Amino acid sequence: MTPSVTPRLNATGYTAMESLPSHLDPNQYSSLKDLYAHITLDRGKLGAYSSLGKTLSYQEWDRLSEQFAAYLHHETSLVPGDRIAIQLPNLLHFPIALLGAIKAGLVVVSTNPLYTANEMGHQFRDSGAKAVIILSSFCDKLESVISETGISSVIVAELGDLQPPLRRAFINFSAKYFKSAVPNYRLANAASFKECCNYNTNSLPAQLETGTGDDLAAIFYTGGTTGYSKGA
Repeated sequence: MTPSVTPRLNATGYTAMESLPSHLDPNQYSSLKDLYAHITLDRGKLGAYSSLGKTLSYQEWDRLSEQFAAYLHHETSLVPGDRIAIQLPNLLHFPIALLGAIKAGLVVVSTNPLYTANEMGHQFRDSGAKAVIILSSFCDKLESVISETGISSVIVAELGDLQPPLRRAFINFSAKYFKSAVPNYRLANAASFKECCNYNTNSLPAQLETGTGDDLAAIFYTGGTTGYSKGA
């Protein structure tokens, strides 16, 4: 996944070639949700991210993450402050899941897609994750450890989820049957990432927490120590 090459303003409202102000008001935005709302509204139809030949505009990013947040809020038992693990490679799914989790008031736990089952289990337990968003390629490993964790909600992403219908079908079929990249697995009551992104957002704004600038947003794990990775 790469940022779009379309020139655009950064979060401060200045292009990379312009001088930044000598002072930034730390209270300009009340929360990360407020900051992202400003960014996506300001950039609109400009490209935000590109992956597998598909470019996601800021407008689409905002809409899909809003619908994803609506699913998390209405269809899971998660409440603001709960931990949600995101175990995805560099795909368009990641920024949607990240912003959707932030909008729902959740704490993101970024999980390395290359982790072994034991490493996954440790991080999920250590972080207190109650939900996970995971690519189907890793679901067999999740199946082997999920009973040892506190995870109750699973959202499964397919490689072609955000592609047009025919291209999506081709990518997903190829990944499973030609490249054998999707092993067999069984995860009870797992939700589809694509369906979560199509969730109805009616009444969402009035029910979600707005959050503050002091709220914990994410826990990142570092492998720069001996033994299992540590959260920071």
